[in-house]
Amino acid sequence: MDLELNEEQVMLRDAVRAMCERHSSIEAVRALEGDRKGFSDDFWKAVTDMGLLDLPLLETVVVCEEFGRALASSPYFETAVFAKSDEITTLAWHEPERTEDGITTTFADGRITGEKILVPFAEAAGRMLVVAREGDEVVVASVDPSDAALTFEGTLASDARYRAVFAGAPGEIVIRGWDAFVERCLPVLVAVGAYAIGAAQRAHEISVEYAKERIQFDKPIGAFQAINHPLADMATEIAGARTLVHQATWSLAEGRSSAKPLAAMAKYAACDVFRRTTKLGHQVFGGIGFTLDIDIQLYLRRAKQLEVLWFGPRRLEELIAAAELDADEPLISGDAVASGASA
Repeated sequence: MDLELNEEQVMLRDAVRAMCERHSSIEAVRALEGDRKGFSDDFWKAVTDMGLLDLPLLETVVVCEEFGRALASSPYFETAVFAKSDEITTLAWHEPERTEDGITTTFADGRITGEKILVPFAEAAGRMLVVAREGDEVVVASVDPSDAALTFEGTLASDARYRAVFAGAPGEIVIRGWDAFVERCLPVLVAVGAYAIGAAQRAHEISVEYAKERIQFDKPIGAFQAINHPLADMATEIAGARTLVHQATWSLAEGRSSAKPLAAMAKYAACDVFRRTTKLGHQVFGGIGFTLDIDIQLYLRRAKQLEVLWFGPRRLEELIAAAELDADEPLISGDAVASGASA
């Protein structure tokens, strides 16, 4: 397993970073605060024009890390990674006061009834995938978001996430079974992990830059161990989490049996590092870091969001624990990770 980017991947990374600088600058990110659509038409056009919707998983992770650096907002996870579609797609999954697998929305006689929350980019989507329950089985059904039996309500959040109410909306099953749904989510876990790593790296850079320029007691605050040692620790942890994301991506691409727990570890570790990096950033900036004028707060808010979306820490811990405690050969204490044992 070679974790270094090849020449083509380096070119892809540089092209995506340049595109993000044009269409997802920090000013553009701020301009989307409170926007009901939630993403820029110019950004999405650039994504499609560059052919980023149909990439192998290894290249998708390269793209998502650059999206994270730029805090790019788009339906990329739902459309390109989960649905593998050219049509803007949203996923209606989470329910009020329910765990991720506590699905009460029903699919019966070809129609969906129930309520979902945190539905991203719902007003812009041409296709909605809804996680529902048909009898005792979890299914994912495709629904037309413009159907009269489906209504949306905005939330108080500053991003484009909606409450969706289904009153017998017609749908067509595209995924059958909870395990099949989880398998479909695995590439998204590493893509989200890559986004989190890119964002964590940029948040760390912002914090380091400020630590170098902020003078206190006639010295840059970065000269004090209380600042520079934690920053050094986070640099190490970001590098470690990036390696885990790349290892999980390779394992998925190769069809290894270790892919599922590694994807869970990658998402868990990357989002945890992202959250703690932004927390440290706030400590470096001090009180000013909590004002809207400072960029670090944009990263903190996205870190808290990513941590609970696409499986939260509790569910990821269950997937990891199953691989370590329930398997015939434990994942970590055995040879599965090192060898990437085939399925």
